Amino acid sequence: MATSPTSELAKLRIARADEAPAQKRRGKPSRGGAGRWLSRLLFLTILGGLGWLAWPFIAPKVAEARAPMVKTDAAILLRPGANLEITTASGYVVARTRAALAARVAGQLVDLRVDVGSLVAKNDLIAQIDPRVYALRLAEAQSAVLEFKAEQTAAEAQIDIADRRIESLAKTVLEAEAAVGELSPEIAEAQRVLLAEEELSRTGAGLPDQRAKADNEVRRLLASQQRRQAAVSMMQSQKASAESERRAADARVAVARTKVKQAEERVLVAEVELSDTEIRAPFAGVILRKEAELGEIVVPALAGGSTSRGAVVTMADFDSLEMEVDVFERDIGKIIANGEALILVNALGESVRLPGRVRQIVPTADRTKGTVQVKVSFVARDPRVVPELNGKVIFLREKPTADLKPEVRAPRRALTTRAGETGVWLFEAGRLRWRAVKTGADHEDLITIEQGLNGGEVLVVDPDAALGEGMQVRLEKTT
Repeated sequence: MATSPTSELAKLRIARADEAPAQKRRGKPSRGGAGRWLSRLLFLTILGGLGWLAWPFIAPKVAEARAPMVKTDAAILLRPGANLEITTASGYVVARTRAALAARVAGQLVDLRVDVGSLVAKNDLIAQIDPRVYALRLAEAQSAVLEFKAEQTAAEAQIDIADRRIESLAKTVLEAEAAVGELSPEIAEAQRVLLAEEELSRTGAGLPDQRAKADNEVRRLLASQQRRQAAVSMMQSQKASAESERRAADARVAVARTKVKQAEERVLVAEVELSDTEIRAPFAGVILRKEAELGEIVVPALAGGSTSRGAVVTMADFDSLEMEVDVFERDIGKIIANGEALILVNALGESVRLPGRVRQIVPTADRTKGTVQVKVSFVARDPRVVPELNGKVIFLREKPTADLKPEVRAPRRALTTRAGETGVWLFEAGRLRWRAVKTGADHEDLITIEQGLNGGEVLVVDPDAALGEGMQVRLEKTT
């Protein structure tokens, strides 16, 4: 019988492990089942890890999908008197009367009696620079005044003495001159007698003794006259000397008076410097900032360096607060000088509108911003208004006849009660926030909210009793 080629080829094929005889497979344990269970366990572990890592991202989606559906509506803000508005401009609260109080003399700050927020009256003592050096300078200047006044007094006393001496010498000179004058008639008479005796002697009728006697008398009288004239000259010289001494005393008095004046001026300077060690409030106001502390060295502001303080405190008069706003050039022509305005300070909320009045339209423009600055004074200022708060001004055509306070209204369907309290649920970033409110007048489907809302809030209408604080919700889609 012939052999099939196919059977011959089958004999030549190499047998694989899985084609081993059945008896051999039954003799050894199989590893395929354990490997499959290990693979499955590893897969489940990896799957669980991935799920754990992804859960923070999946959880919000799951929570959102499970969040209850709510309907919402908005609280509205009504602005009565809008027909009176001309334009609106933003700006900041500033103090027209504001001062940085600096030291006028250099020294150590030894007393500081105020803090930020302190109320001060005009001329109240705010701070004290160490006054000892300036007190010593004042004492030295006062001593110099006393010294120079003593010199002036001594010179004036010398003048009095010289005046009395001059007066006495003048009287003596007059008496001596009078005495010289009294001798002139006697000399004239003695000379006449001598001439007569000489005439008699020439005629031979005279006596030699009479002529000699007359000649001696004339000589005596002339000698007496010369002595008296010499005395007059000496007294006149003494008088001139006294007058010279008086002029010297006058010069000393003038010098002493000059020194006294200069010393008194130094006293004034020292008194001013000593008073400058006291920093006082130039007006009534509020302390805004403290620029220095006790123990620091302060110097005049213009001479301040990087290691010393100039200003000690900054203060402002809150009665001079006003709004500085920038009005666009296209609207500046609409602004009425001294016109009415409403001031809204952002920190107080939209509902607080303070009456104002245009105080000044600054006569220059800002070319970079295309605006003109307008200053608006507060007619009635809220005590919560402080410098540097931002806000806006609504310029009006005329003074409103009624209160233009904005009114907030909310849908009546948004009102609900919680623990006996009337309020609304606010929808904020997908979550609920409870807000208690105070209601006012009814307006059909709307109700006035006197307290609790500012207008513009998103409110949940027809709220379910199961809603709670912080609960995540979804908005119901409207078709």
